[in-house]
Amino acid sequence: MSVHRVEERSECGPRRRDTWGEPGDEVAGLGAGADRAKLRQSASRIGSQRSVLPELRSQGEHAELGRREVYLRHRVRVLIDAIADVVPMPPPRHGEYRDTQVAESVLVPFEHPFECVVGGGVAVASDRAADLLLRHPAPRVDQGDDEIEQPFGWRYRVGHGTTVVGRYGDAVITWRAGTVVSVGRAWRGAVELGVELHDAQPVPGAGVGVHGSGRAPSEPRSVRAPVRALAYPELVGPIEVGASVLLNVTALDRGLGTGGYALVAARTDRVPDDPTPSPGHLVKARYTPLQTMVLGVDDQESDHHGLLCDADDLAGLPVVVADLHSAVPAIIAGARYSAASAGRPAPRIAYVMTDGGALPAWFSRTVSTLRETGWLASCVTVGQAFGGDLEAVTVHMGLLAAHLVVGADLVIVAQGPGNLGTGTRWGFSGVSAGEALNAAATLHGRPIASLRVSGVDARARHRGVSHHSLTAFGRVALAPADVVVPEFPPGSPLAALGDTITAQSAALGAPVGRHHLVRVDAGPDLLAALAETPIPLSTMGRGLDVDPAAFLAAAVAGVHAESVVDR
Repeated sequence: MSVHRVEERSECGPRRRDTWGEPGDEVAGLGAGADRAKLRQSASRIGSQRSVLPELRSQGEHAELGRREVYLRHRVRVLIDAIADVVPMPPPRHGEYRDTQVAESVLVPFEHPFECVVGGGVAVASDRAADLLLRHPAPRVDQGDDEIEQPFGWRYRVGHGTTVVGRYGDAVITWRAGTVVSVGRAWRGAVELGVELHDAQPVPGAGVGVHGSGRAPSEPRSVRAPVRALAYPELVGPIEVGASVLLNVTALDRGLGTGGYALVAARTDRVPDDPTPSPGHLVKARYTPLQTMVLGVDDQESDHHGLLCDADDLAGLPVVVADLHSAVPAIIAGARYSAASAGRPAPRIAYVMTDGGALPAWFSRTVSTLRETGWLASCVTVGQAFGGDLEAVTVHMGLLAAHLVVGADLVIVAQGPGNLGTGTRWGFSGVSAGEALNAAATLHGRPIASLRVSGVDARARHRGVSHHSLTAFGRVALAPADVVVPEFPPGSPLAALGDTITAQSAALGAPVGRHHLVRVDAGPDLLAALAETPIPLSTMGRGLDVDPAAFLAAAVAGVHAESVVDR
């Protein structure tokens, strides 16, 4: 027999302490109240229930157990209930408030109760039964009247054996404090800084290693060497030399690709002035310390609310969808090349930036430069992304805004900088590209898929047509779309790669797939047009001279999109 002390936890709701035992074993809850929960399993019910888990005689009595109580529990064998239950979350204790929408929004699919996960990695002997000590109700407990409106969550997982689980450590952010010693380049919404750290804690990978690139993080920096940092003045206020700042250096510490920047989380020497009162109530980067409130293009306070309130049709607007942010300037170059070749004016192009990569559009010097040069008419940030010319909640509304508010001839949809992937079939942020094609089709636009292609990527799954495109467009995109395939000139250095791309993309088109394959010439003239973009082209650290196929594949999607614009 073991004695357990149950600590008070901060969440709302009753502190239910269910416990279990074998037939004949009595489990006592020693509480301070006069009424004690009667938790006794009748042996006569075991045969019919195929479980030794008890029925609670009184949910009300059970909820009255004190917040700090000692429990006695026997080790027992548990027969398996073969059905995984979805149950209402515990009802609130009298006098306590709990918002059911909040509870629904924070549910996440843990393999085991989070409270059971201790340390870095723990083997859980069995996850087939409820842990009643941790207030997980037993199966077949009747739902009380006060639980009807409560959100539903997983009671526990059943039917599989020993599982190794892990958890967050004590912290998930690496912080450093420092003083700004220099102010560098600035572009729309962002400014580069040099920051001298205050303490003797170096940043191991500062500005060097990129995860998955084969380049190892550097040795720890000298404490006196300034760290490259990036600040968003609209979030943290203006920054000048001498300012004391708090830096998030987590990505640098891990050698991940953030452009080599530490990120300024706050000034520590003064509080920024309050923003000027303005309309809008869309909160983005929600429930993070830097959540920001913006005016949605369709907000009730917006001048465009009436226009967008019942909007539902893109009227055949070409919508080019790409996996990577680096494809955006190449797609625009292709569209402008197509228009110039036919003697037409350059198309008006809008970019809908999704939230799979960077959330602030300000991080992208590409977007800033394209806007300044007139290559891009507008940037619409959707989902949790923010900082665009227009803000929207969904891709659907972003597309409608691009059509009706911006007056775009064609639209590009792609995530911001910073593709996220785990090297698995489904674990990459570009899955949303397939969903964007569905959105375009739902709104009666013309969905066009831009293939992610590489001729030199060291990873086999990304050579030729990337597995990201094959999954997002082949499995996620359920509506027919135009899949644009580059045709490289015979005898050119890319001819063999072109054959591979043609073979790989065949699975996406009819009769095997649901899409329409459109072949577009990707010759030297288009390559020359790519060399004239107002910003240097780069994808995964490779430029146009190293991996021209990557940018030509994006450019031909722009060529096709411009050719089908409704004039």
